[in-house]
Amino acid sequence: MIRRALLGGVAAACLVTPALACEDADRVPLTWSTIAGFYTDAMADLVAGFEASHCAKINIVNIDNSQLYNKQVIEMVGATGAYDIVTLETSEKADFAENGFILPMTDYLADKQELVNDVAPVLATMTTRYNGDIWGLPYYTYTAGFIYRADLFEDAGEKEAFKAKYGYDLAVPTDWQQHRDIAEFFTRKAGETLKGETLAKDFYGVGLMAGPFPEIQDELSGPIWGAGADWLDDEGNVQTAAVEKALTDYIELLKFAPPAALTVTYDGVMNQMKDGQIAMTHGFFLDQWPNAATTEESVPGARMGVAEAPGKKAYIGGFLLAVAESSAHPEEAMDFVAYIGGPEAQKKFA
Repeated sequence: MIRRALLGGVAAACLVTPALACEDADRVPLTWSTIAGFYTDAMADLVAGFEASHCAKINIVNIDNSQLYNKQVIEMVGATGAYDIVTLETSEKADFAENGFILPMTDYLADKQELVNDVAPVLATMTTRYNGDIWGLPYYTYTAGFIYRADLFEDAGEKEAFKAKYGYDLAVPTDWQQHRDIAEFFTRKAGETLKGETLAKDFYGVGLMAGPFPEIQDELSGPIWGAGADWLDDEGNVQTAAVEKALTDYIELLKFAPPAALTVTYDGVMNQMKDGQIAMTHGFFLDQWPNAATTEESVPGARMGVAEAPGKKAYIGGFLLAVAESSAHPEEAMDFVAYIGGPEAQKKFA
């Protein structure tokens, strides 16, 4: 049930307020289900700030990204009230809204337009707006680029061998055909050489997020958009030719990726990079650069590089903080979303 009447008159939550005199026994308990890892770790001070300025206690449930959707859906379908605030990837917003799993925040945000207007229009369309309502605020946003082993791309021997095979210089790919060639070129078996050194294990040209998770959509979108097409036309029909070509090319690319490509998301690709298994990514989340850079510590001789995605068309998206319909404390949960998704907290988070 959508509780617009109940939520319409909720007062604005200030982003910076004096610490409250609040007994622990009086604090409203709120449970936030979110992504395990450095995203949430970086939020610790902000969560503490919310607790200091609101009579609430936040229980953070850290869930691996690959399991986050399923675990949240189970609780939403059961209307268990286990989570007050949920974390949704852009592709999951309509699903949760249509099924009544989350509450619209349109009325709550009506007198807080500074929070609404602070979100870039294209990001708002992707993360917050659906079917005439606002369903929360962006929590964590990202843009895709391209991360690669610069030491491999700039090695004289590898450059000479690449040009002899493909007829053009080895460099950061500017289109997806070049990307495919480079992926094929750097795929080697144990016992073959890389940068003049014998490989002790198989090496692969590219890391892919081809598991049954939303990230495969992110990777496929770049080539589709780069071809001047989209997933759907204006009537909602699949643009078959463009989508089929992107899928066919992607399946071909899997030959040059570790077998684990079918089971991993971004964290798995970063683990492959840091383990010295891959030469480059597909269109990949630039927020992962701090992780990628540590490859220089774990792989002898590695030097990392970062660039625009091939074709200069890449996925942009984010995670939405939304309030569960089954929350026992929807007003306070919305206060939390407004605080964490507001400009001041987001600046500190960045």
